[in-house]
Amino acid sequence: MKKIALLFTITLSAFAQQPDANALLARAAGLYSGAEAYYFVASEHTVTSNGEARKETGNLVLAARDEQGRSRVEFDDRSQGGVAVFDGTSRWVYVPAMRRYSKLPKDLPTEAQAGGMNFDVLARRYLDRYGSLDQRVLKSEAVRTETLAMDGGDVACQVVEVSYDPPPGMREGLIERVYWIAEESGLVLQEHSTASMTSPNNAAGRVQVVQEIVFQRAKVDESLDQDLFVFVPPPGAQQVESLRPDAQSSGAPVSTEAPDFTLRDLSGESVQLSSKRGDVVLLDFWATWCGPCRYDMPFVQNLAERYADRGLKVYGMNSEDVEQASAYLRQNDITFPTLVDPGMRTAKMFQVNALPTFVVIDRQGRLAAYMRGTRTEKQLEQALLKAGL
Repeated sequence: MKKIALLFTITLSAFAQQPDANALLARAAGLYSGAEAYYFVASEHTVTSNGEARKETGNLVLAARDEQGRSRVEFDDRSQGGVAVFDGTSRWVYVPAMRRYSKLPKDLPTEAQAGGMNFDVLARRYLDRYGSLDQRVLKSEAVRTETLAMDGGDVACQVVEVSYDPPPGMREGLIERVYWIAEESGLVLQEHSTASMTSPNNAAGRVQVVQEIVFQRAKVDESLDQDLFVFVPPPGAQQVESLRPDAQSSGAPVSTEAPDFTLRDLSGESVQLSSKRGDVVLLDFWATWCGPCRYDMPFVQNLAERYADRGLKVYGMNSEDVEQASAYLRQNDITFPTLVDPGMRTAKMFQVNALPTFVVIDRQGRLAAYMRGTRTEKQLEQALLKAGL
């Protein structure tokens, strides 16, 4: 009887010491929402399943000190990458794929000069994400303690499982997340999330997004190395007035030379862009999973056939499996060549951050038009004619 009573007492004691999950979430949310300084180094892995699985991987460095307004943002994923630094006086943006950097006016949003890459939103990515992690909670539970290896040593964490009420506009949605929250600092050091919802167009059933976020470093309201907020141009980088590939749309003269590349087409033949000088070139960045891409491709096919004898060269740009892309083209009678862009390295060179993206290059090898999103056949034709077709 004494043994049973002792076991019962120990069990009650362990239960009483179980952390309150809602309290852990509230503490973390308060740290992020009230942060005046922060430094995060993290990697993100995302898989979107909508009939087919699409994988994305990104690495981020985010740092800021609000009292001086200084900040640093670095990111790299399959489609683009860049660095933005505000040192308190000047704003600098560097695009590694282009090996070019630019000094921006202090009050100009970075996306206005950096090809649509919104560094200002990225800078607050984790503050916004975790500053509200205690909101719309349906159920939460602290399930175990686990130790994570971080830069600087091991950190004990409480593992908290949370179910959320989906935000407005998420149709028949379900959001479930697991957080690894550091016992001492209260910061999120790892996250696994699953979001499932009905596809907006109902064409492909449910869409599921699974994401892993792993932090190598996470600091809030601690002293930071001041070198984080100093921009040093990498060796060989060129300073330019603007990083926008579509700068001509604002009335600026068309003078930017298109980045050169050499890729193989789906049959294995090598194609070098600079060898097409004298022709007008249309690049169509597309993917089989991209609905707007599929909608536009017949327009591109018609233009390729109609203007072939006037020196138009059309190339699809695709980073998917060769067999997958080839099968789609055969099934849909698309005959203009598609080039294989492993890891979207060439897409990064052209700052492609949305599909489809169309790039027109004139007979002198200069960027003549840069168009994100779906276009009519007439709009594409006009851009080609303007480029000298």
